[in-house]
Amino acid sequence: MLLAATKHLAMILYLDNALSIGPNSRAGRYLDRGLNENLAREVLELHTLGVDGGYGQPDVLALAKLITGWSLARPGRQPNPGEFHFHDRAHEPGAKVLLGNTYDQGGIDEGEAALLALARHPADGPSYRA
Repeated sequence: MLLAATKHLAMILYLDNALSIGPNSRAGRYLDRGLNENLAREVLELHTLGVDGGYGQPDVLALAKLITGWSLARPGRQPNPGEFHFHDRAHEPGAKVLLGNTYDQGGIDEGEAALLALARHPADGPSYRA
C-alpha cells in the first residue's frame, strides 16, 4: 500500500515530486531545479515512522534522493500520459543511506526497496493515543 500511495499521481503532483531532480543526475546538471523533500517528509512523518520516529534531516534528504525521478508520463514522450513514470535522467545517482541502511541498487529499485523497508520498520509510527 505504501508503494501504491507514494507512486500515486495525487501524491507526486501535490507534493511536487514531479519537480524533484537529483542534483547530480543527468537532468540536474542541466536544469535549474533541484531536490524536493515534500513527499519524502510526508512518507516518513505521516505514513511510516511518525514525527518522533527516530529519523533526522539526513534521512529525509536520503529518501528524497531515493525517489527522484518518480513522476508522471508526459504526453508525446512516454506511453500512458498522466500515469506514473520513472525518469531515470532525473534520478540521483550513487548509493544513499536511509536509517543506517545503504541503498545502491540504482534506479527505481532503490526507492522501492527503501519504501518496503520503511513499511516493515519497527517504529510505532504516528500516535493516535488520546
